[in-house]
Amino acid sequence: MSTNATTTTAAKMEARTHDRAPLPPPSPPPTVGQPRTVNETPLPQLGGTMSEPPHATVQTRIVTQGSDRGDLHITARLRSAVLDDDSLSDAAKHVRIVTQGRRVLLTGAVPTARERDDIDAKARNFPGVVDVENDIVVGPVQ
Repeated sequence: MSTNATTTTAAKMEARTHDRAPLPPPSPPPTVGQPRTVNETPLPQLGGTMSEPPHATVQTRIVTQGSDRGDLHITARLRSAVLDDDSLSDAAKHVRIVTQGRRVLLTGAVPTARERDDIDAKARNFPGVVDVENDIVVGPVQ
């Protein structure tokens, strides 16, 4: 590429930037307790505070099995405990058990509340489990 072509390209770019209006200076970062502004116009309040946004209390939902060795151990041993319990129906033995971060998610359908509660108790009393989210539905099983 010749020097003349480079100069022409640079001149064109500089000409484009002169056609634009200058940008306003950036707003200083807000301090705690001070409303955030953009060009001195307050942003709408969506709830919460600067130190605690509205989404701060929402926990993430367990969706996939954790790959951590401890999570895999909890899922496998809990599954064995459910399968070995002769008081549970076939439907109860097929509930989905997922562990992530030592938190257990139980999903599926069982015919009785007693079975739902028995599986929940097994999960809550299992060593290493820190929380159980029981989404097992009681009702007709297909």
